[in-house]
Formats: sequence, C-alpha cells, structure tokens
Amino acid sequence: MTDRPGLTGYTSTGWRGRWIPASMLVLLAACGLGVDDAERLARAERFHAEGNYQAEIIELKNVLKNDPVNLEARVRLGQSSLAAGDPASAVKEFRRAVELGANAGDFRLDYVDALLAVGDANGALELARGAGEVDAAQAARLGAAEAEAHLLLDDPGGARAALDAVAGSGDAAVEVRMAHAGLAMAEGRVAEARAMLAEMESEAGDQVRYWERRASLALRVGEPTAAIAAYDRAIAEASRLTFGMQAFLLQAGLVDAYLADGDTENARARAEAMLEAAPEHPLPNFLVARVAYQTGDMPRALSRVQAVLADHPGSSPANVLAGAAALQLGQTAQAEAYFQAAVDSDPGNAAARKLLAQIRMQQGAANDAIEALVPAFEQGAVDPELLGLVGAASVQAGDPDEAIALYRRLLERDPGNSEAVSYTHLTLPTIPFECRSRWSPSH
Repeated sequence: MTDRPGLTGYTSTGWRGRWIPASMLVLLAACGLGVDDAERLARAERFHAEGNYQAEIIELKNVLKNDPVNLEARVRLGQSSLAAGDPASAVKEFRRAVELGANAGDFRLDYVDALLAVGDANGALELARGAGEVDAAQAARLGAAEAEAHLLLDDPGGARAALDAVAGSGDAAVEVRMAHAGLAMAEGRVAEARAMLAEMESEAGDQVRYWERRASLALRVGEPTAAIAAYDRAIAEASRLTFGMQAFLLQAGLVDAYLADGDTENARARAEAMLEAAPEHPLPNFLVARVAYQTGDMPRALSRVQAVLADHPGSSPANVLAGAAALQLGQTAQAEAYFQAAVDSDPGNAAARKLLAQIRMQQGAANDAIEALVPAFEQGAVDPELLGLVGAASVQAGDPDEAIALYRRLLERDPGNSEAVSYTHLTLPTIPFECRSRWSPSH
C-alpha cells in the first residue's frame, strides 16, 4: 500500500518513528494515547484507593474501549460503579462479566449488594445461595444479604432462617447486625430494633442504608420529625458519592416523612424540585401526584400520575392513586378501571381490592364486590375494614352466610382473632330468625 497523499511518513504499518516530531510525542502522551491497558489498570487501582471513583471509572472504560472482553476491567468497573453510588451500572457490568466467562464467585458479595440496591431480591437470593465453600466472614455477609432479600420480599420467616443459618460465624459484622435490626422491625419488635440501631451508630453512621433504616423505623412508630432528620442524614451521606441517583431516590422517603408530619409545604417543595430536575422520571411525577392528592388538588394529582402510567401502565401504586383521584373527581367508571388494573398487575394489593369492592357496592354489584375481596381475605390481608366490607357486601347481596363462612375460615386459621368473632356477631343478626337447638350443628 502506498503512502496517503499529504500524509508524508505514514504507511499501512503506522508512523515511522523518525518522522514524529518531539512535540507530537508530548501531545500523544498528554492525551493518554501512549498509555497501555496495564498502566491504565494500575492508575485505576490508585484512584480507587484514593476514593476517586470517577477517575477510576474513566480509566476502566478506556481499557474496555480497547479491549471489550477484558474481564478484570469489567469486574472492577462494576465494583467502582457500586462504590460510586451507581448500583444499576454495577449490575450491568457484573452481568456482562459473567456472560463473558468471569466467575461470579470472585465478586459475589459486591454483585449481591448491587442487586439488593436495585431491588432485585430474587436475583440476590439466587446468587447468595449459590456460594460454595466460603470462610466464616463471607458466609456471615452472604447470610445477612440473603436476610435482606427476604425482608424486601416481605418474608421475615425467610430472613430469620437465613440469619439462624450463619449464627455465630460473624454476628459482630455490621451487615449481620443491620439485618437483625431489619428483622426486628419486620416482626414488630420496635424497642429491640431501636436499641440495635443505636448501638451501631459509631460503626455504621457513615452508611446511607443505616440512616435509611433509622428513618423507616421512625416512620413506623409515628415519629415523622425523627424520620425527617434521619432522611436528611442519609441524603447527606449519599451526596458524598460520585453519582447522585441514590440521594435523588432518598428524597422520596423525605417527602413521605414530611407528609406524615403534616408538613405539606415542604413535601410539595421537595417533590416539585425533583420534578423540575427530572421531569420525565416517574418517581417525582408520582410524588407530586401524592402531595397534590393529600392537599386536595385532584386535577393535578390525576394529571401527574397519568404521566407515570403513560410509561408504566402496570404500576399498581400509580393505578391506585389514579383511581382514588378519579373517584374524588366523580369519574367512577375511570376509577374502577384504574383499580382493576392495579389488581391485575398486583393481585395481592389489598387496598386496591377494597377500593374496587366499594365502587362495585355503590353500583349495586355486591357479588362482584365479594369476588374482589375474597382473594385478599384468603391471602391473610385481614383488617377491620376488610371484614366490614365483606359483611356489608354479603348483606347487600342477600347472602350473609357468605361472610360468616369467611369469618369462620379465618377463625380456623386464627382461633384467637377477636375481630373475626365480632364481625361474625355483627353479621348474624341480619339472618332471618330461625329457632334452632343450641346443640344443632349450625348454632
């Protein structure tokens, strides 16, 4: 191949060294074009040790640009992304590394942490359970991660089993103690959870998850002011990370805390600021809708939550909120459609089922109301409101025996349930009087 016209000194094999001016060599070095991948990896490691994750990520991405199948760079990019507060990118890089042949066991703990951070509890469980022979410290951390995954799935029994399986192998680890505090919260042992978290503050006070758990506990026990303070601290810790997504997402908890405290002005200000920063993101749209609903601005509530549903039509919480706003605006048919969509996407959503049943009762469709309520009853989502709705719908349908049969089934599962007994007695007087022996089977 001949030299290209106008590019004297260039051949198919590259620049002839003797033709490169010294100034060009300096320029190439300054641009990093003369740096090989080994040097980039070494620099990335130094940046990681310094906590300069953004610079580390740039170096690793440059390595992968030259060599997309470099497994070391791919895994380290996942780890640096996680450390920088971008778990979604971490999951992507870890998954790609495994697809290219990397052994997930070499970075299992980081991979599990990233999956938990993005809410993939099932993925985290599968990966944590797949560990082979590991030392006691790793076993303890994996057990804690498995417990956290069960808590995300609202399965405290599974969380307890996971922690029991690693008891004694690393109980002092912060991750294990954090999981025990989460389990205590899930089981209603509030004082114990509070004591556990208080003892951990000196060790875990710089962790976002620690303050997020403190905030959740405060909200659960009706202390919104403490929750606001804890969320503020969590956001401050998250703001130290290279990427701001975690701090952005924590704003949602802070809005919840303001609403629980009755501070709708601050809740609105936070939600609207989030919407201004990310107008297409579903979270701020949903939060603005929630605040608008709570302050009685139903048109804005409906319009913002409809923006969420435009891209996420299967979102059960968004459909419930849209249905509630539509109902307040007198749009009963539209509200029913939203509640039905919520039930279709999340059959275990008891709130959506109760709202759907109330609309059907208003329409005189009592049997359809019962049909909507029975699955919630069978799933154990029983509260006085559900019991009352079942009884009212059964009476409206002219068949109170249906409600009494459901109450009896509940009593068979939970003989000490006083609410079921009370609602049975409330429903019994609606049955036409019939003289029966006290010894008859139906007495």
